[in-house]
Amino acid sequence: MECRKLEITLVSANSLPDVRSLGQMKVYAKVSIKGESKTSKRSPVDFEGETNPRWNFRTEYTISESAVQQPDVKISIRLYCKRTLGNRFIGDVSIPIKSLFDKGIKADKILSYRVAGTENGVVNILYRFGNEKVLVRKPSSWKNIAFE
Repeated sequence: MECRKLEITLVSANSLPDVRSLGQMKVYAKVSIKGESKTSKRSPVDFEGETNPRWNFRTEYTISESAVQQPDVKISIRLYCKRTLGNRFIGDVSIPIKSLFDKGIKADKILSYRVAGTENGVVNILYRFGNEKVLVRKPSSWKNIAFE
């Protein structure tokens, strides 16, 4: 199967709502393809930025070439506030992989996306697709289009 590497860097977020009534916001993100738990990767927790966290968290996926061209295949970024009594969901961003690919093989500048579920929140990312297509033998037990 022809595939392509996709590198996503979660740079930061800005203007997130403060979902804590007491204490400091400690924000992390979960990145996945199409919301599939098998592709989920978690950023470190930012203990200092509160409503404006910074991660510079880089993650990489191998995506089938056909998935790169489908508008319904998306990068999902879900933001959470780490809490002792259970983490609290802040909001999410869904980015079609095709829209990134159509912009170019890599981001020349940081791209900002609105965080659904917030008034003014944004997530800032960088991305880069591999220049070369690679051949990958798809595991028979996994029928998804993205591989870690």
